[in-house]
Amino acid sequence: MLAVLLSRLVRKSHPDGWLFRVFMTAYLGFRLLTDAIKPEPALALGLGAIQWACVAGLVYYTVAWRPGRLPDSRAAVGSR
Repeated sequence: MLAVLLSRLVRKSHPDGWLFRVFMTAYLGFRLLTDAIKPEPALALGLGAIQWACVAGLVYYTVAWRPGRLPDSRAAVGSR
């Protein structure tokens, strides 16, 4: 499913790094959910180490995706 989504998104123009952020957000969300069914010792709040890493990554990308945080590649090209 992710490959189909990314193949459709790659056809349009996006800022540098945007597709990577989409991929990482989808992957981290997937890992967070799938690791919930694994019998793994919980560190805190019922989440394991990998799940906490996924939460940290999702928080990072949420902050990075706030308006004005993504570089506009068209502006960068024009300023060279």
